[in-house]
Amino acid sequence: MDKEVFSMRLKTARLIRGLSMDDLVEKLDRQVTKNAIARYERGEILPRMAVLEHMIKVLDLPIDYFFRPQSVEIDNVDFRTKSRLSVKEEESVRARVSELMERYLETEKLLLMDEHFVNPIEGFVVHSAEEAEVAAMLWLQKLGLDEKGLINIYGLLEDQYVKVIELDAPDAFDGMALKVNKSISVVVINSNMTVERRRFTALHELAHLMLQFDAGMSNEAKEKCCHRFAGAALMPARLLKNLLGNQKDTIYLSELIKIKEVYGISIQALMYRAEETGLISYRRLLRFKSWIADNNHYKEERLGSYKGKEETQRFETLVLRALAQEKVTVGKAAELLRLKVYEVKNLIKEAF
Repeated sequence: MDKEVFSMRLKTARLIRGLSMDDLVEKLDRQVTKNAIARYERGEILPRMAVLEHMIKVLDLPIDYFFRPQSVEIDNVDFRTKSRLSVKEEESVRARVSELMERYLETEKLLLMDEHFVNPIEGFVVHSAEEAEVAAMLWLQKLGLDEKGLINIYGLLEDQYVKVIELDAPDAFDGMALKVNKSISVVVINSNMTVERRRFTALHELAHLMLQFDAGMSNEAKEKCCHRFAGAALMPARLLKNLLGNQKDTIYLSELIKIKEVYGISIQALMYRAEETGLISYRRLLRFKSWIADNNHYKEERLGSYKGKEETQRFETLVLRALAQEKVTVGKAAELLRLKVYEVKNLIKEAF
């Protein structure tokens, strides 16, 4: 057994499960000490077979995972919720993304796939939020999309070879954009958010991948630009004006709910778009925010819901393709998808 490989794999597996060394000691029924685990993770010693078997069971990963060299390098990770996420939570998110991407890339390799995301607005430099909106319209135009709203954002990104990952993550985490092995674009989204928020976050993180910011721009300004890009892509100015009319004295909550249900954009984001596009004044936006703060029973998730769906399907589809082409066995497909064999068999029980 390779001590160096095992040391890295053990630490990553522990982080995937969100365990500290003390937590792992407890899970292992104190068969080993914290000092022993630290030595394993430093690559100084290897565990006895009985301990190893117990670790594998506790960490719930295939045995070959612990002895296979890591094939994924994550670059440009920017936890924009850093002040709210603990170090342990950050490490867990990063480790889970790394582990999933290993399986994803292994599947693509089996299928001889090597397509990468090509930025359709490469070189467009953004100096302000207004220019971020221009970038969003240019992006839609380059992809041949009109200004009638976006239906399946995850599918759109995956068709452009941006890998979309959903994680069951803490509330403090919305999403992040990153590069894997320096060339593979990935968007990570918290699966626990509402569908409208997930759609907005996907576009926000896409903006981080695509936009080239002015060198002197602050992180706060960059965030505002990405918010503006996401809002404009979800609800282009022309579409919003068609739906609400020009310069509104009054916007009814019922109007906003209907738009939310059809176009998959939150009521709060809609009001921001109405202010950004000049349909309402900033004072009216502040009045809306004050009303939301004063009426706790009007929670966003209770005010209608998008009628469409957003699901990450590409990875599972590729694994099933590899299975159909007999490039993997049912057992290997189950390992790649982290499912039980019977669950994979249920996925393929109807074949034509």
